[in-house]
Amino acid sequence: MYRAFLTLLLSSCLFQAQAWLVTPKMQLKSASKLSVQSRRSSSGFGKRLFRTSRLFESASSVVDTGAPATENYKFESNVSRVMDIIIHSLYSNKDVFLRELVSNAADACDKKRYFCVTNNKPSDNLKIRVYANREDNTLTIEDSGIGMNKEDLINNLGKIAESGTKRFIENLSNKDKEESNLIGQFGVGFYSGFLVAKKITVITKGSSGEQLRWEAASESLSDYSITKDLITEPIQDSGTRVILHLREESDQYLDELSLKALLEKYSEFIQFPIE
Repeated sequence: MYRAFLTLLLSSCLFQAQAWLVTPKMQLKSASKLSVQSRRSSSGFGKRLFRTSRLFESASSVVDTGAPATENYKFESNVSRVMDIIIHSLYSNKDVFLRELVSNAADACDKKRYFCVTNNKPSDNLKIRVYANREDNTLTIEDSGIGMNKEDLINNLGKIAESGTKRFIENLSNKDKEESNLIGQFGVGFYSGFLVAKKITVITKGSSGEQLRWEAASESLSDYSITKDLITEPIQDSGTRVILHLREESDQYLDELSLKALLEKYSEFIQFPIE
């Protein structure tokens, strides 16, 4: 009987020891499973967070700031040559720029009138405005003529026919010709604005299409820019606004009386009213 009691006691102790050994293993397994699940959950959250951040980055990269894109172009080499000659004061009579730009404005009005006549549209609002702004140190020549689109700006202001450039430069050496007459003969009249301006801005709008801004500066004779104009007064229907940012030594063209006298001198054959 004593032996049976000892056997029963020993069996009970062994059972408890086995239970004690098994329990930590099970706990370790459970803890391991929880750790894996936690890592998986954390990894999934990280992936979702990464995808979300990438989504925000992608969205931020396409946000429209509202500013129009600027397109940069190169002047043709012959344009740069002509501009260089003009900027370095070839002409002693700088007043000629006003004659050329007013003449260009009148040509634009004439083209608009022809367009209106051939398309049975009214053409009674064709005019030219010339006005100065002392605060901004600018002189503006504006017309309600045909206007230009981007292709016109590139072809009309970014290029000059090579033949015209060659004849212009060749005639510079002919002292028998009055220098003020040369600049308007070979398609380079627009660039006479650089006789008095350090930068020229052209705001223009054709009869169809958007209002554009063309800009070039005397400090960079190789390139110009074109962008959609959203910051200046809208042009009604069509027209062009040439803004000369004057040099310091050209402030006499801001004087109203002097400007009026020059306009009377150079607008004798202009068929459109000048305000």
